[in-house]
Amino acid sequence: MQSIIALTVAFLAAAVSANPYPAATTTVQFTNDASGRSANVPVALDGAKNSVATLLDNSPLDVDYTFLATSFFLQSNFQGVECDLYIDNYVVTITEQHTFAGFAPVAAPKDLVNAQIACFKY
Repeated sequence: MQSIIALTVAFLAAAVSANPYPAATTTVQFTNDASGRSANVPVALDGAKNSVATLLDNSPLDVDYTFLATSFFLQSNFQGVECDLYIDNYVVTITEQHTFAGFAPVAAPKDLVNAQIACFKY
C-alpha cells in the first residue's frame, strides 16, 4: 500500500513538473501596406526583448531576410498589454488603448531586421 502511494506521488510530481503552464502571449501583426503583406506573430508577455527578424523569419514579410513593414498593431489577447518596438534608436509603443502604430513616412516601409519587440502585462 505504501509503495503504491509513493509511486502515485512520484508520478504526480513528475507530471506536474514536466508540463509547466505555457507562457502568456499576445499576437502582434506587422503589415506592409505597400506590398499588401502582413504577418501575425505571438510575443511572450514576459518583458524580454525579442528579435523581430526571428519572429518574422519565413513569414510573408520575409523577403531574402529583409522585413519591410509600414505598421504594427495588437491583434489578440491585448487587455492590459503594452508592446514596445525598438527600432532605429526609437521606441514605438502600442497598448490596449492605442493598438496601432504606423512608421513615418508611410510611403517608405521600414526594414525591421534589427528591430526588437518587448511585450508585458501592466
